[in-house]
This record gives sequence, structure tokens and C-alpha cells, in this order.
Amino acid sequence: MAIKPPGDILMEVAKAADPAKLQAAREKLQAQSSQRTARSSQASASALSFAADFRANSMSAKPDTSTDKVATRPPEHFVKFEAMVLQNFLKAMMPEDTQSVYGEGLAGEMWQGLLAQQVAESIATRGGIGIAERVLSAHYMDGEKKVAVAGISGKSEDARLQEDLSEALVEEIERQAAKALDMDMAAKANSAKP
Repeated sequence: MAIKPPGDILMEVAKAADPAKLQAAREKLQAQSSQRTARSSQASASALSFAADFRANSMSAKPDTSTDKVATRPPEHFVKFEAMVLQNFLKAMMPEDTQSVYGEGLAGEMWQGLLAQQVAESIATRGGIGIAERVLSAHYMDGEKKVAVAGISGKSEDARLQEDLSEALVEEIERQAAKALDMDMAAKANSAKP
């Protein structure tokens, strides 16, 4: 006993559909696709604007680098550090409900993480937003002596001073980032008003 299907069921359903409804569905899908493209381009433009604003605002508050150095590419460890920090920022900024884009479960989280990593590496290799330069090249003056802000390896007074300076530097970066974001949001709100 063999099964004899009546033909291509999907084609018959498509042929039986109302042509006006079919055309309306196609137009709706195309409109949704163009809206997604517009939203993603707006988001990337906003991120680039924020990066440029943050870099411009942080230039005036850079640590003393008034040596006779020739402007060169930052060291590789600066780029890697900046990419790691930016990856964490980007992961935190990504929307929560993304199953339709990345998939569900661990696979979706993995794809979202890989996207954040690649975008962060791309931004960092193109100059970043100045985080690595601010953090990794930070120094403070101890009298006439220039001392690098370094990791804490002991519990001495110098270690506590290093910890306080590190915390102050991170807080200053956070303040400048929040200020730039507030200014960006205020500009968008003002431009959206009729």
C-alpha cells in the first residue's frame, strides 16, 4: 500500500491564497525588514557618536603625557585591554530579548557574546575611546617623582594610596561616560521635539 500525496501542498495553498492578502503580507515583511535596518543603523550611529563625545571629553582630562614622544599606535596590550573593557560595556548595552536574532539558550548567548567581542575588537583596533590610555598610562606625582599607578601587591601605605588612586581614576572615567551619555540623550530629546 503506497501513499499518494495530492501534489505539492504548499504550492496549492499559495495558489489558493488571495493575491491582495499575499501582496499585503509581502509589503508588511519588507517594511519590517527596513525598520530593523534603520534601527540598527541608528544604534550604530549613536554608539559612534557616544565614542567620539567620550574621547573628546576625555582628551582634556588625560594624565600628564607631555614628553617628546612621537604619536604612534598604542601598544598591543593597551588595545587588548580596551577591547576587553568595551566588550563588557557592549554586552551590558545589548537588549535582553534577542532570541529572534541570536537564538535561544547557550547558543544565543554565545552568538551575542561573539558579536560584542568582534565589535569591541574593531573599535579598539581603530583607536578605541581612550580607556586603555587613561588607565594603563596613568601616573601620579609624589613630590618631584613620577610614579605609575600600579597593581596592589601588599598592604602598605603605598598600596592603599594606589588603591585610592585607581578607584578615583575609574570613577572619573564613569563620570565622564555618564556625562557624555546624558548630553547625547538630551540632544536626542531636544531634536525629537517638534
